[in-house]
Amino acid sequence: MLFRVHDQLFSQPGESLLLTTLMGLCLLREHRLTCDTTTSGHRAWMADRSEKERLAIETLIDISDLDQVDEPAEREVEVGTDQSDWEQSPPARHKPPRVSLRSAIRLASRSFGFMLEGNTNDLAFLLCCAPPQSRARIESMRQGGLLDILNGGGLGSMKPAVEEFSPEDTLNRWVMFDSDALFVNGPSRQSEELREACLRKNLPHHQLRRRAIENYLPESAIEEWASRGKTWEEKRIRAGKTREWKQLTGEQRWHLNVKKGFEGDRARFVRLKAKDQQRFQDFWASTPESKPALASGFDESIADLFAEGALARIDRSSLAQHGVLEEMDSVVEQLMRLLR
Repeated sequence: MLFRVHDQLFSQPGESLLLTTLMGLCLLREHRLTCDTTTSGHRAWMADRSEKERLAIETLIDISDLDQVDEPAEREVEVGTDQSDWEQSPPARHKPPRVSLRSAIRLASRSFGFMLEGNTNDLAFLLCCAPPQSRARIESMRQGGLLDILNGGGLGSMKPAVEEFSPEDTLNRWVMFDSDALFVNGPSRQSEELREACLRKNLPHHQLRRRAIENYLPESAIEEWASRGKTWEEKRIRAGKTREWKQLTGEQRWHLNVKKGFEGDRARFVRLKAKDQQRFQDFWASTPESKPALASGFDESIADLFAEGALARIDRSSLAQHGVLEEMDSVVEQLMRLLR
């Protein structure tokens, strides 16, 4: 996050310790900080610092300014008001947000958070999609305590959690969730309500275009899963499911209930509005009847393949071949901007 510090703070003696605290946090937690270093207020404040402090602060500002030229930060706040935008009545809506020095310190001390429906397979999916440099950055930030993976607990739990986010939370969060779509451009009501909640909160997010993360598994991973049957009969059944899956159109693969199959959608179909039932029937046509092996789906744990990565024959090359990166490259790029 970039902190733009207003000049008047350097002329307020009571804020000197807090300013130093903010700068120390920026150094420690890899934030950026900039200010006008040519003013008399800033020069006088710097003159009161020790030589070691001056060197650290000058380095922080110089590196921040250079980084902003090469890779501008997605998240930015202006520091210098008595009250943060959200503390005013009515709340102000400046862009970038204006925050008090104390709010800035709280923001700088917090880890960024990815909120995912689950935390293991969803993160593994993201890492499989990320180029090596981006993957290394995510892993490094996690290990350094700069990035938290938040388990949303499923679509039903995520909306109320998002609605409870404070303004400071929304500056330090990103959310990804399933579309849960039964057919093209048909996200579920829960998914849409969550997306709308994110928009109301001005919260960065991504609603998957396909139904769920298992709908992004490449053919090589499905074939690997099929080969892992423990008995001849299990391998035969898995081979039948794989063969019928390959016969689906691309869009049907993207919206199949991979875990539970066509039978798993029966109860939900009954609850659909008449127009959506018709859309479902038009999209799938006679597919359920002609693909009996897919009636029960693949496996409840098939998304675990993402955690295996190369062992499950999943890499960026196989994902690109199946159109996954057409969507996910831009998602990963957004994440990298948010993590600056």
